[in-house]
Amino acid sequence: MTGTSASARATTAAPPYEELLTLACRAPSVHNTQPWLWRATATGLELVADRSRQLLHSDPDGRDLAISCGAALHHVQVAAAGLGWASHVRRVPEPGRPHRLAMVSFTRAPVSPDATRLLQALAARHTDRRPLGSWPVPPEQLHSLARSGSRWGAHVLPVSDGAVRQRLAELTARADELQRSDTAYLDELALWRRNDRGSGMPTADLLRREPAPPEAMEEEGVGLLMVATSSDDTLSRLRAGEALSEVWLRATQKGLSVVPMSQCIEVAQTRAEVSGTVLEDRLCPQILVRIGWLPASREPLERTPRRALRDVFLRT
Repeated sequence: MTGTSASARATTAAPPYEELLTLACRAPSVHNTQPWLWRATATGLELVADRSRQLLHSDPDGRDLAISCGAALHHVQVAAAGLGWASHVRRVPEPGRPHRLAMVSFTRAPVSPDATRLLQALAARHTDRRPLGSWPVPPEQLHSLARSGSRWGAHVLPVSDGAVRQRLAELTARADELQRSDTAYLDELALWRRNDRGSGMPTADLLRREPAPPEAMEEEGVGLLMVATSSDDTLSRLRAGEALSEVWLRATQKGLSVVPMSQCIEVAQTRAEVSGTVLEDRLCPQILVRIGWLPASREPLERTPRRALRDVFLRT
């Protein structure tokens, strides 16, 4: 009787929302804005876009915000699987309700070895923008990461052609110049830093690129992956964020470093050229990342801060 009762309680117990969301909120986001809110519902959790944390000048249509929220959505699924819960996701962005992004319910499930490893990768994941090592990333590793990411509803494409990489480097250099000469862009980042000292990136990280983007794209041994989608609506961007998170965690499992290099996609003028000349107008570019090995002797970086759970978890 006692064993049966305990088993029943374990089966019907509510998911550990606070633990799930503490892990989910480790997701990467544009300039560490963490533009998400989570609301407890009768059936699970609702993911809501926090528009108060949108960078209105550099991200006027919320593309980066939706990608960031997609990464958090993937993280909560990884966290749940690692803690013994299966996630049932309904992605619900609607034109009339732009804040609502997804509903997630949970049921008990066994923990697989892969789920355990992926949860460990989630805990270890971080962004290190310093130069990568010169050891080449094997093509099969990049293709494996691309396949994993593509299972999440986006197209993840290895960029290996030298001419395409050169063109992306040129467009990135151009986007970098445009951003550095855009006082409104720089002012927005500086204001964000001043107004949100508890969770924004350090100012030096906001304004400094190490190494400079074009050179970083041409570093010896570095791999590039492009995350693209068939459409450019909020749902597609949410899916792109989930794919990005999957790639990042799988790369972390392999000991690889992932760094977003999306200036050429963030700037409207160069994004149009990426779509036209690199993707031949077949897909919509969402994010570009470089992947490589970190030198073993490198000192670890201090982790970027996270918002307090009370600020992102809305209990009803």
